[in-house]
Amino acid sequence: MKRSILFRFTFFTILILLFGSITIFIELTQLKKLSKEYKIVNTDLSINGTLENIKKRKGIAYVIINNTKLVFRPSANQNYRKEYLIDNIVINDSIAKMAGNDTIRVYRNQRVLTFIHDKMIQSSDHNDK
Repeated sequence: MKRSILFRFTFFTILILLFGSITIFIELTQLKKLSKEYKIVNTDLSINGTLENIKKRKGIAYVIINNTKLVFRPSANQNYRKEYLIDNIVINDSIAKMAGNDTIRVYRNQRVLTFIHDKMIQSSDHNDK
């Protein structure tokens, strides 16, 4: 009886570890592929276009804007109920960022959301604007 319990415990432990390892391997492979395909947004880059596609991974937004694949690092604005850029963008939003500037503007239905790339805008009041 003790052998049976020990065998089951060992079997399921190995199975869980194997499943976890495979999952981690697949996730890392996908992230590596995305990082090769997408260009990281930086201060020098100019963006002005319509958001065509979004992939959200680990707080990072992999987007396609006017057929250009870009990576937005985590950016947040505490003035919004949903603070993070990744939680505020949807397909067909207009996104603009001037070269030499780190301000990102998201335009949707008469509304403009402002973020600073790779930074958090802090506020004493957390009201949704």
